[in-house]
Amino acid sequence: MKLRISIILFMILLAMSACSREKRRLEPAQQETPDSEPSELKEKMRFSKKDRAEEAQQEIGTIEEFTPELFIRLTILYRKQSLRWLEESSMLSDQEQQRYYEEANRQFFVQFGITEEEYIRYSTEHIEELNSYIEEHPELVSQLQGE
Repeated sequence: MKLRISIILFMILLAMSACSREKRRLEPAQQETPDSEPSELKEKMRFSKKDRAEEAQQEIGTIEEFTPELFIRLTILYRKQSLRWLEESSMLSDQEQQRYYEEANRQFFVQFGITEEEYIRYSTEHIEELNSYIEEHPELVSQLQGE
């Protein structure tokens, strides 16, 4: 029961995250400063994203069809990548952070041949299968919760 609640909470947080990104995207753009970020940092972040994309692609590959195992693996990887994106973008302005995070998020799903919407839809349409899979693999709970 506790595990089921954790999964449901996770799905709610994921949906809220998607909604808040959409809201920020629709807000009026703030004035940009063209040279507000050193080019060295931009270059470092570009290579860092490329390395992570290759690593993730090798770990999971192109997704033809979700399975509970594949979804959970992708979720764990997504969580790790999201933390990196936040860390890497911390030196950017608010607007640049938002753009960086949105682009990194979009690229994360593209590299697997899916969209974020497909990812979210699978989680909502297959919640029982996901709960069963996690109950069979309790060792994954700590990774999903970020412990």
